[in-house]
Amino acid sequence: MMHKISGIRFLILASVISQLTLSLTVLETSAQTRQPASTWQRIMNILLPPRQRQRPISRPIQQGALCFIAPSNQVVYSTRPMFLWKGNLKKVAVVNSGRDDYFWSDDKINEQKNFVIYAGEKELQPGQSYEWHGFIGKNPALLASFQVMDTQRRQVMDSELKALEVQLNAKGASKETIALERANYFIKQELWSDVLREAYSVPNPSPELSQILQKLPNELCEGAS
Repeated sequence: MMHKISGIRFLILASVISQLTLSLTVLETSAQTRQPASTWQRIMNILLPPRQRQRPISRPIQQGALCFIAPSNQVVYSTRPMFLWKGNLKKVAVVNSGRDDYFWSDDKINEQKNFVIYAGEKELQPGQSYEWHGFIGKNPALLASFQVMDTQRRQVMDSELKALEVQLNAKGASKETIALERANYFIKQELWSDVLREAYSVPNPSPELSQILQKLPNELCEGAS
């Protein structure tokens, strides 16, 4: 009789343990499912830490209401970088450092647009330094310099990013998830301009990302001088 009671207790205990394990698994899966929805915000928290901590991203360049955010005195990975600003521009142009002959420009800019991606016939060259200029009138109102990283480092990163994308595509990841993971990768490399490029390059951003991108220029330019 005692053996029978012990057996029943064992079965009850096993059932309770099984239910607890199942509950923990469900909670863990739920947390993993929710995680991507808050990851963009985590990235923005890194770019915009509390005021007592220094921002990792280079300080924007500001002249009046116009603010150049990225790239701004930075090294960039992309040979087709994104130019991000706050304010109203009529044209953006790119030139080799120390020159005044623009080899690419975009004058299809309106008040609702605050970024463009370099779309020149030729990619920018690794190791080379450039400037991007913003025009309100005939002459540039503001300029910022940047450099494309050297070939050796880019080759290493190319291989790592391709491997990352292969893994994500095998899992059926969305374009936004891939951009998110690439942004996380660039954060580890401290390539802030490329982090922003990934965020702004998502074709159909989620509501959370859209809201962040609407606020980001103002928050990054706040207090810049």
